[in-house]
Amino acid sequence: MPTTDILNLTGLFFNIIGSILLGVSLSRYLTSIHGAIYFHDKQIQSLINRDSKILIADVANILKTGVENSRLRTTIGLILIVTGFVIQLVHYIINILTKK
Repeated sequence: MPTTDILNLTGLFFNIIGSILLGVSLSRYLTSIHGAIYFHDKQIQSLINRDSKILIADVANILKTGVENSRLRTTIGLILIVTGFVIQLVHYIINILTKK
């Protein structure tokens, strides 16, 4: 197996692992944002409708938990994806240079 094919497969592997990691970490982040928006909307509706049911939600804590849990994984996922693209780019550059 030529070295360029190994580079291409390594880049593909980094892209797949980085995409999975990014998908998992961003889903938690987006879930926390959705939860915070939902509670905020329900509190506004409760105040507008003058209901006696006023929801108490720690919106800041919901967002903080989502951000803290996924920051490192998001960074690692992005680094893996960029590294995978660079490795695959090197593969194609080597192929172009050796064909001339």
